[in-house]
Amino acid sequence: MTASMGNPYDTPVSATTRFVMELACWILGPWAAADLVGSGWVAVPTLIVLVALPALFNTPGDKKAGGISTPGPVRIAIEMVLFAAAILSSTVVGPPWFVGFVTIGAVLAVGTGRQRYRWLAAGAPAVTDSAGSSLRKLQTGRVQQYATSVVVGALVLVIVVVLIQ
Repeated sequence: MTASMGNPYDTPVSATTRFVMELACWILGPWAAADLVGSGWVAVPTLIVLVALPALFNTPGDKKAGGISTPGPVRIAIEMVLFAAAILSSTVVGPPWFVGFVTIGAVLAVGTGRQRYRWLAAGAPAVTDSAGSSLRKLQTGRVQQYATSVVVGALVLVIVVVLIQ
């Protein structure tokens, strides 16, 4: 497995799907905020907040970029908030088929990033290559429960969005 940003759990596919969802959030979030409030000016602070969240708050070892060190579960929460914002914003500015498209993107981002989410949920321990390393420990036990919770949470979010329609 190749590391996209120095983290062996963040593959190019998972990084790409996550980035596409971040872009969706950055475009749809300010657009929806402007539509809801009735003023284009609200789009600017909305965009600043949505871009600043993933740019400033990083888990050590997850990216090469610095920023404010946050625990892995906090990083997961930030990404889930961005995905939810993209889905909810798409309900304001797009037709139902578009909401489905954005929702599928979020599910793909969570699905392709599940190994990284396991690692983040475990507190982002240092990666080692020894036989009894933390790499193997991440694939069992409590970490799987956290990862499953993230995936189930994304699916529940999808169901809620569909029911809102």
